[in-house]
Amino acid sequence: MPAPAIILSKGQMLVTKSGSILGILPIGNNQYSFGTVALIYDTSNDIAEGDTILFNSKTSDTFMYGSTVYYLVEEKNVAGNEGVAP
Repeated sequence: MPAPAIILSKGQMLVTKSGSILGILPIGNNQYSFGTVALIYDTSNDIAEGDTILFNSKTSDTFMYGSTVYYLVEEKNVAGNEGVAP
């Protein structure tokens, strides 16, 4: 199912949890997760739809659309960008 067609505010993105494309695995009791950007506000210069990012899941709002769980992530809460899976 495609991402919901909602209007995001500046600096916001919808992310689905995924694994690291570089094989990185967050361990221990931390708040970081990897995810794939499903939808992003138009003016982001560093992140694009399809990128795999490391984001703070504790500061994100979570909701379900269809059977997919989405995280509403602020760009300031992105710790890293691995780019697009090959």
